[in-house]
Amino acid sequence: MSKYSLLIARLNQELANIERTVQKVIQQIQKAQTTQDHDFYDAATLNLQKFYMGAERIFIDIARDVDAYLPSGSDV
Repeated sequence: MSKYSLLIARLNQELANIERTVQKVIQQIQKAQTTQDHDFYDAATLNLQKFYMGAERIFIDIARDVDAYLPSGSDV
C-alpha cells in the first residue's frame, strides 16, 4: 500500500461528492430557467458553497498529508 493510499481514497470520495454537487447545481439552474422561479438560483448558490468547501477540504488534505503543513491565520 502506498504512503498516500488513504489520501487518494479521501480525495476520490471528495471529488465524487463535488461531482454530485455540480450535477445538482446544473439541475437547479435549469429548473430556474424553465420555471422562472428564482428560488432555484438560491438553491444553486448554496450548492456552489458546498462545491467550494469540498475543494477547500481537498487542498487541506493535500497540505496536511503531502506538505505536512497546514497554514493558519489571516494568510489562509
